[in-house]
Amino acid sequence: MEKKNYSLLLLVLPILFWSGVQATTLTVGPGGPPTYQYSTIQAAIAASSAGDEIQVANGTYVFTTTQYISQSVSIIGASEAGVTIDMTAVAGYGFAITADNITLKNFTILPNQTTGTYTIKTNPSGTTPLNNFHYENITITGAKKTPFDFHGINNATLINLTATNTISGVGIAF
Repeated sequence: MEKKNYSLLLLVLPILFWSGVQATTLTVGPGGPPTYQYSTIQAAIAASSAGDEIQVANGTYVFTTTQYISQSVSIIGASEAGVTIDMTAVAGYGFAITADNITLKNFTILPNQTTGTYTIKTNPSGTTPLNNFHYENITITGAKKTPFDFHGINNATLINLTATNTISGVGIAF
C-alpha cells in the first residue's frame, strides 16, 4: 500500500479559500501624489471599499457637496486641530452616513452657517438600525442645525465631541 503525503495540500487549501480581500489604507494630503494617494477626502471616499481606512494629513480640505458614506470606512485625521474640513459651501448635510461600522476621528469641521443642515447625519436608509460607530475628537463650530445627528443606531462610542455656536437645533441629537 502506497503512503500519500497530504501535508502540502493542507497548507495550500486555506490559501485557496481565503478571500484575499483586506482593508486598504488610503492616504490624503495637501498636493496628493506622490507623497499621498489623494489630495481630497472626497476622492479617497469614492475610491474606498468596505473596511478601508482613510488617513488624512494635517491641512485644510474643502467640500462643495454632501459626502455620502454608504459602506464601512474609517476616516482618521492626523490631529483634531490640524485637519480642517471646510464645508462652508455645502448646502445640505456635510456627511450623510447610512452604513454600519464607521469611524470618524481627529478633525475640525467648519459647516455652512446659512443654508447647511446637519453637519454629520447618521441615519439608516430603511427601518433597520445601523451599528457600530466610533466618533472621536471632532469639533464642529457654527452649524446651522444640529452638528451631530443620530437616528436609528446601535453601539455608538462618542468621545470628545465638541459643538459650539450652533445656530438652531442642539449639539447632539439622538
